[in-house]
Amino acid sequence: MSRTELAAVEQTPTGANAHRLIVVIRYATKLTAS
Repeated sequence: MSRTELAAVEQTPTGANAHRLIVVIRYATKLTAS
């Protein structure tokens, strides 16, 4: 995801929440993978 897309997504509250959720999921899967 480019910076422009990220900025556009974060302009909407739902988008910002979804982005945080993705980060949390990635972090969680990293922990379970290793």
